[in-house]
Formats: sequence, structure tokens, C-alpha cells
Amino acid sequence: MTTGCPEQAGSQETSHYLEGQASMLRSDFLVFKEVRRELARTQADLKKIQFSVTRGVIHFGGEFLIQMGVKHLDGHRYFDILVSTLVGLEKRLRSISGVVDIFFRFNNIGKSGGYWHRVRTKSAHVAPVLRKDAEAI
Repeated sequence: MTTGCPEQAGSQETSHYLEGQASMLRSDFLVFKEVRRELARTQADLKKIQFSVTRGVIHFGGEFLIQMGVKHLDGHRYFDILVSTLVGLEKRLRSISGVVDIFFRFNNIGKSGGYWHRVRTKSAHVAPVLRKDAEAI
């Protein structure tokens, strides 16, 4: 009789389970290495980006900023550069063998429905709006 726990199963089942785990860890390590390489090829500020790879799924967080030689760009032009950099990066990352999916959860730019958009951050302290009868809304 075998149980759901591979450690309690026969040695052959345990061996296949451990080989699968080692293979998955190796695969994630290789994907992680390729993600680092692709990020280094961009002009992104790597100090502000966090990422992880779990079972072929890449998770990004932090803030995606571009280091540029140009001193001043208007907001729309800078956003266009951010988007074009992210689109190219995403294409290159999806072509890496072993990548299953990619999630972008940056503080300043997000993706939903296939479109990139600015993420508006709420201010740290918002005073309550008061009515005439002094009840907080």
C-alpha cells in the first residue's frame, strides 16, 4: 500500500520524486540565471527590482526605473521608454526554456489585459473628509 507521502512510499517512488525535485530546482536556477542576464542587458535600475522563479513562474516586484544618459524627459516619453523596455524584456523572458508564466507587480507600472499602465500610488496619509455635521466620511 502506498501513501501520498513519497518518503513513506517504496524506494523507487522516492527516487523518482527526488529526481523530479532536483530537476525542478535545477530548471528554476537556470531560468533565474537567464532572467538576471536579460535584466543586465536592459537599462533598468537593478537595485530597485526584485524577482524570483518558482516552478518556471517568474515574479517581479519593486520599482521598474530606467537609468538614462538624458537628463530630462517628459512623463509621456519616459513612460513610452519604460513600456518598450518591458515589452522587449517580456518577449526575451518568455523565449527562455522552462518559463511557464511571468507576473509583473511593480510599484510604478503594471500590466492588465495585455496593456501596460501607470500605477498610481496612494499617499501615505489621507485626512478624512468632513461633512457639515462633522461626521467623517
